[in-house]
Amino acid sequence: MSNFVGWAYFDADGTYSMYNLDDSPKMQGDWTVTPDGSERRINSNDANGTVLFERTVPITQLDKNTFTYRVFPNADDTSVYYDIVHTKTNHAEPGTDDRGPGAHGNQGGNGKYHFNNGNAR
Repeated sequence: MSNFVGWAYFDADGTYSMYNLDDSPKMQGDWTVTPDGSERRINSNDANGTVLFERTVPITQLDKNTFTYRVFPNADDTSVYYDIVHTKTNHAEPGTDDRGPGAHGNQGGNGKYHFNNGNAR
């Protein structure tokens, strides 16, 4: 599950960027959420925009503070799963001087939704 740990920045224009905890780039691409909020789809693109993979996952929680989706290591066995929990962060997106909506208790206002799943538990 270590592949799911890092910093994730979802922009209102339907693009996202993800980084490792050391701020090195992990992946980038496009995202959508179904109108009923039940699923999230992402694709990962290389630097030329070619799709490397696509993934659709069920959403188990989506509100202004938390975004949780479920992954199944074996698609044929849904009794084994992991919930990936993203929470707000004030960690600046690497390569920018942007601030996440958790900074100083505000909601940002720049059209970005900054989540991470690297929080210690």
